[in-house]
Amino acid sequence: MTMLKLSEIRIDGGTQFRPRINQDKVKEYKEFMLDDAVFPPISVKFDGSTYWLWDGFHRYFAIKEIGAKSIESLVEPGTQKDAIRAARKANAHHGIERDYETKRNAVMDALNDPYNEGASDREIARQCDVSHSFVASVKDPSMKTASRVKRSIEKKVASTPVES
Repeated sequence: MTMLKLSEIRIDGGTQFRPRINQDKVKEYKEFMLDDAVFPPISVKFDGSTYWLWDGFHRYFAIKEIGAKSIESLVEPGTQKDAIRAARKANAHHGIERDYETKRNAVMDALNDPYNEGASDREIARQCDVSHSFVASVKDPSMKTASRVKRSIEKKVASTPVES
């Protein structure tokens, strides 16, 4: 772990897929931190000159609101693009649950990444920690509706009593 100055950390590199920071959660984290709760370090990629935050935005803003000048950080080598790619999975299994828009933003970023040209839905899903059917529904929104209709029909069929 490394203590980094908040002023050294870039938060404007396209590494946040949430449409907005949840100010209530920032306030809650701040209160917990003031009560000496221990939070995991934020995660950054370092390209030799810039630290790119990719996981821990709410913790970053809570620390900033407290007035602290530095934050415990997990620093890994990598470029801004590496940070963006890592951020696609951020909060898949911890922190504030990702909503539809957050997951969609990550998938759209992966789909628009030249690195992923020709990548399968399953590969995009792996990169964003979502299901391949979610990727398909982002690529073709009509599939989302068709999938919902199919599940509804399957439920009705499963719950229909069988006549003897």
